[in-house]
Parts: sequence; C-alpha cells; structure tokens
Amino acid sequence: MFFPCLRQRLKPRRHLIAGPFAGEFGLELMQWQGYVRARRAHYEQAHVITYPGRDYLYENCVVHYHDIRLEQAGYGYGLMSPSEAKNMAQAKAAELGLEDYDIFSTTLLPSERSAPTTLKTVRPRSVMSWRNVAGRMASRSVASAIPTTRIAPKERRIFGASI
Repeated sequence: MFFPCLRQRLKPRRHLIAGPFAGEFGLELMQWQGYVRARRAHYEQAHVITYPGRDYLYENCVVHYHDIRLEQAGYGYGLMSPSEAKNMAQAKAAELGLEDYDIFSTTLLPSERSAPTTLKTVRPRSVMSWRNVAGRMASRSVASAIPTTRIAPKERRIFGASI
C-alpha cells in the first residue's frame, strides 16, 4: 500500500479515477471526499465513481455512478474487495478511453476501516459488579492519603478590617 501512494504522490499520471466508493455516506462525507478533493489538484482531470446524487461532494471532478445497492454495500468503506474495486475502476477507465491514470481506492487510506468490514467473535471479559468495585476501593487505605494536620485558613480582610 505504501508504494502506490508514494508513486501517486511523486509522479502522478494525467487522470485520477477515485473509487468506486460503496460504503457509508458519513464516511464519504467526512473522509473520502476530502482525500479525493486534496488529490484533485495534482491531476488534469479527476473521475469519481460513487452513488447517484452525490455530485455536490466532488467539486471540479467528473462524477460517475455505480449500481451497487446500499443494502449490499456494507458498513465502513463497504464490503467490496480491493480486486473488485480495481476491476470496476479499470472498466470505467476503458469505457472513458483513458490510458494514463491512477486509481485511488479506499484500500489506500490510512485507516483501520480500509479493509472490508467483517463480523468477528468477541470473547466476553470478566464481569465485575459494583459490589466488587466498591469492595476493592474500601480495601485500599484511603485514610492514609488524607493529611492529618489541619491547615489554618488565611485571614480574610475586607477594607482593612478582619472578618
């Protein structure tokens, strides 16, 4: 993942194909479109593959739509594998007649969510009741932390008179 990003940064080609994005709208709004718009300045033309109706997110980009159903997309950046995303981007480039292009996909993002989201089994941790927590706190010597000497309060004066 590091080398494609480095090559795209140092020697960008003429066109950028971003996507296809097939994930949550919140991630597209808060992360993905920001990365695409930041990379847009390094290319002559940027093509974005996303859901219909999201043209307003990609200023100065040519927006193309995919036909992936939201119900099948998945959470995070979506369940599309990197090879499926690359094949879809290459097919769009061939359809447009582009030859000199970079593909920017969600797999290049520095995030834990860049991999397809899968369900994983979580082993439950030991359950601790409030009674156990209170018992542990009471067993500690809290009294030793409190100073035993009383500090005299400062004398308060208002207009020169002691109160």
